[in-house]
Amino acid sequence: MSQQNARKAADSLNLLPQVCPFANYIDDWLVACKASRRSQKTIKGYGEVLTKFLWWYKDTGYYAALGSHPRYVTRREIREFITYLQEPNSLRWGVAPTVNNGFRDRLSSATITYYARTVRVFFNWLVNEEHLTATPFNRVEIESKKHDQTLKLIPRSDMTKLFSFLLTKAESGGFTARRALAWLALSMTQALGRVN
Repeated sequence: MSQQNARKAADSLNLLPQVCPFANYIDDWLVACKASRRSQKTIKGYGEVLTKFLWWYKDTGYYAALGSHPRYVTRREIREFITYLQEPNSLRWGVAPTVNNGFRDRLSSATITYYARTVRVFFNWLVNEEHLTATPFNRVEIESKKHDQTLKLIPRSDMTKLFSFLLTKAESGGFTARRALAWLALSMTQALGRVN
């Protein structure tokens, strides 16, 4: 009898404790991330986000009502999760405010984007591994971080002083000054390229 058949037989007799397929897939994904040489910090972050997503899925009652397998997660649940992240909530993740995010009840747009993208990557992995046929993220928009693209102008007199200082230091053989001068010149070139 194969190991898989033995497990099915044991499951049918309730000899093995019931496991959470969702949690098992999260563990499998984290192992896959490790095998793909993701950093420990990245893997830890992924694990924390997916653990929180699973907590939310259970806390909302979807786990009990829809099922414990990720295949039961639809666009609706994904959109509700993103909404949960966007709304002020002093008891997010069931944690008291003094422990939760330094008294903040709102998550930054960067955090919301990170959480949503992490969950999306997990579901994409499930599809790639053929555990799911489609991801619930199809046609779900994720707010992206908005970066301030405004160029801050430095007065010409300040730039002249800065270049004069660095040129003086560079001429006296200072490596750090030469490097800073090169970096400043490169940065200015890039900034001018963006303006034009």
